[in-house]
Amino acid sequence: MLINQSIKWVSIASLLFCYSIEFSQLYQATWINSIRHTVIGGLILGETFVWGDLLCYTVGVGIGMLVNRWLDKRGSGHPDLS
Repeated sequence: MLINQSIKWVSIASLLFCYSIEFSQLYQATWINSIRHTVIGGLILGETFVWGDLLCYTVGVGIGMLVNRWLDKRGSGHPDLS
């Protein structure tokens, strides 16, 4: 699905997904907090909103974009999986 999309599209989609999870942590209803207090719920949804996480997500996606650009310029590109 994402393999045929541009790096710009995948990067924006990744950031939107990460940001939406982080901002969802501002919602503190009882039912979602009970999910967050399980192991898998805590790993997927997180527990507390932290502004620094948004910066980390942005830097991580930026590094991924730079590595992809570097690999493309090296001529490695993406391996043919067929």
